[in-house]
Amino acid sequence: MSNEAHVFIRNRSGHALPAYATPSSAGMDVRAKLETPVVLQPGAYQLIPTGLFAALPVGTELQVRP
Repeated sequence: MSNEAHVFIRNRSGHALPAYATPSSAGMDVRAKLETPVVLQPGAYQLIPTGLFAALPVGTELQVRP
């Protein structure tokens, strides 16, 4: 039995695919796909587009954290 999960990603961002910045990184860096800069006030929230679309196997998840 394999522990591998096949994840399909469509990249419409114009940026490189997410990648680990250093060998000890806990997660991959993702860039925003913005037409204009976004400034958030403390405690505010907003959906930020990435231009990435993922298809994940059942029983898996993809997390995006600040």
